[in-house]
Amino acid sequence: MYKDITFELANPCTVDIGDGYPSPFSAGMHTITPKGYVIIENSNDLDPLTQIKFVSDTIREINIEKGTEIIDAENMCQGLSNLKRFNYQGPNKIQNFKRMLEKTGISHLPKIYTTEGREFDYMLKDAIYMNCLEGIDTTNQTSTTGMFLNTNLINPDLTTQVQIEAGTSYVNVNDCSDYTGPISLETPVISGPSDGNELSNVIITIENYNPALLYYFSADINIGQPQTLEIQGNKIYWETPNVLGTVLGTLEIYSTDGNKVSSTAAIQVNIHNTSTSLFLSNNITNEESVGTGFTVFEHNDLWV
Repeated sequence: MYKDITFELANPCTVDIGDGYPSPFSAGMHTITPKGYVIIENSNDLDPLTQIKFVSDTIREINIEKGTEIIDAENMCQGLSNLKRFNYQGPNKIQNFKRMLEKTGISHLPKIYTTEGREFDYMLKDAIYMNCLEGIDTTNQTSTTGMFLNTNLINPDLTTQVQIEAGTSYVNVNDCSDYTGPISLETPVISGPSDGNELSNVIITIENYNPALLYYFSADINIGQPQTLEIQGNKIYWETPNVLGTVLGTLEIYSTDGNKVSSTAAIQVNIHNTSTSLFLSNNITNEESVGTGFTVFEHNDLWV
């Protein structure tokens, strides 16, 4: 289940919310419920997107494949503590990088084209999980106040950070592609109850949770009924579906830093029926029920 995301467009665009059907979006603030990866594109090459701000702290990954006409990145991702991966590919016309990634959850930053950049104030301020900056060019800077304030950058070191703020060009400072620094990609250690009830939250805890990593998880109960999963900090809330009797559910999870991937961990939970309401199933259990098209279970008794 995807959480709603909010973003602000400076120009009209087309937006695919993940269902494969791009729709026109006007300039302004929008909130959508994604159905997969969201794709935002220019709707008119004569009126290209020049600025976008991602507002809601529900976004975990942003990949800008072509942002050649973007001119202003101020506050683009400010405050997105759940953002773990950000990649801006290719050239752009950005002059203002102020607070672009302030207070985000990213751990390393691939090289961004910043040759046109002038203002870099507080660009990475309070990005406390940042440990590797791949490359940046501040040759044309006019202000860099607090650019690296309260980050935990290891690469580049403090001396190099001062030189970058002073306007020295470091187009290729580091290669972060294989850099993990203090980030551990050990297999997630998860714990939770061995039993749970239908239509309730089973809470799974990530014991070695690392906020600098992305966590991907899925659950399988094998009955074709809807269920939802949501992560909040080191807790996964697994809202279980209707079940008949007792069924075994499995939750799997792995972590990634955007490059490396951990092994997958799994936990199994017995989900018990507690409902007294009707439960419709498409399962055909005997020849007599074929004519009805479905079977109805009430109080765990079979009616055909």
